[in-house]
Amino acid sequence: MKSKNNKKLKVLSGTSIAYSDTDDPNPSPLRRFRYPLDSDHPLIVHANHYDHATSPDWDVHAGLEMGVILRGKVNRWQGRYKQTLTRGEVWLCNAWEPHGFSAVRTPVDLLEVMYWPAGLAMSGAVDRVDYLQPFRLPAADRPAAKSKATKRKMIQLAEEILALQNAPLGFERQALLVKWILLELIAGRKNLPTGANSATGMERILPALQLVQDHPTRRIPLDEAARACHISTPLLVRLFRTMMGASFAEYARRRRLAALAAELRSSGTKISALAKTHGFIDAPHLNRIFKSAFGMTPGEYRGQSG
Repeated sequence: MKSKNNKKLKVLSGTSIAYSDTDDPNPSPLRRFRYPLDSDHPLIVHANHYDHATSPDWDVHAGLEMGVILRGKVNRWQGRYKQTLTRGEVWLCNAWEPHGFSAVRTPVDLLEVMYWPAGLAMSGAVDRVDYLQPFRLPAADRPAAKSKATKRKMIQLAEEILALQNAPLGFERQALLVKWILLELIAGRKNLPTGANSATGMERILPALQLVQDHPTRRIPLDEAARACHISTPLLVRLFRTMMGASFAEYARRRRLAALAAELRSSGTKISALAKTHGFIDAPHLNRIFKSAFGMTPGEYRGQSG
């Protein structure tokens, strides 16, 4: 089976997909996959393989993202923040947070996990752990696997997750192991709380999250989001930042940027027109916001789409 950018795609299970660029002579630098995350499908696991070094590849999606490097060396960008990661190291990425990737020293093998934010929060209600906390922090402050012992543990857990692709109850066991990785990272940072219960707060802001999901190009007023949640505007402001690590306006803006980025890849519409249809004042305003999020202008991003 081939993906739209001609990468070989193999479906391993209902929740797991592997990508390889082995036979792709002209790989696109941009990933064009969509991840169907919701309450019924809260977790997707990828086993990714890269045979040769790649150009920076930018993506943005609704799910929380976690990755573990099993072999090789990669670069990761989140806005202007850059990480270089090797075997056993981990990255975390928040929902609708633009991020870039490139394979540096190959071959590269890695585990990549997408998690629906509400699903992870509700899971924390059972364990009495705030699993969302590491994702809320600024990219540079998120917990990481630095010690040799922690790296070995990350590799062990990642390999166990991948070994469960087609096992009975594999999905449930994969979800438990993903939480175990997060617990190991949280335990390594003394300033991260482990006793919070975030499920109630997430449940209260879910209508606002859905509103953003359903209207990818429209600027949504804060009071409209509060009415959808049946709470006051000040309470929504406080709950949303507490739960998602960003204001409602910032979160909704990321969503609009994601929709705009998709159009940059798929159409030749003028950037000034896209700015207006996606809720930005004008092209210069969009350029500033887009460059802050993606580390490049909309025109540069479109140029990378081939």
